[in-house]
Amino acid sequence: MRVLSVVLFLTLQLSACKTDSFSVMSRKMEVTCSTKNSSWKGTTFHDVRMQVFKSGRLNSLIRNIDTLHTLQSYDIQSGTYSVMMWTSQGSLSYTYNRGILSYNVPNLFTKKTVELIQNWDTAGIREEESINANEIPEEHITGIEVIRKGNRNQVRCISFKRFFNLQRDLYHYQ
Repeated sequence: MRVLSVVLFLTLQLSACKTDSFSVMSRKMEVTCSTKNSSWKGTTFHDVRMQVFKSGRLNSLIRNIDTLHTLQSYDIQSGTYSVMMWTSQGSLSYTYNRGILSYNVPNLFTKKTVELIQNWDTAGIREEESINANEIPEEHITGIEVIRKGNRNQVRCISFKRFFNLQRDLYHYQ
């Protein structure tokens, strides 16, 4: 009975450490990359990420990672948060609107956008933005790269207008 209690205690402690670690990473992503007004009182991307984390959907994705890539956007007209996160372990895409999380939503971002963030090609992003960001109204995307070094997280961000090249990107949405 005592051994079972010790095992249960250690399991709870490890789970709490994992939650704390992800929470710290997510909060750093929010603070470093936030484009919202600092007086914003609504739901944040960090709030949504923590709901997804607590659902268990991120467990296999963030286990033993060295780099986490994220694309996220907020549609002010519908109030929808759209997010795609990926590591070498896999990917997860989801939307959040009015308290409802929807998982594995396809085609949130173009393959070209994912590729440029994966390679952290900021010059390529700016070039695409200058040539192919013609949507009205403009929609902004934030790309995030988190590199884990031991217990430290290095966070890099880039915010840009959504771009779309009809010849290249249309087949992605069919």
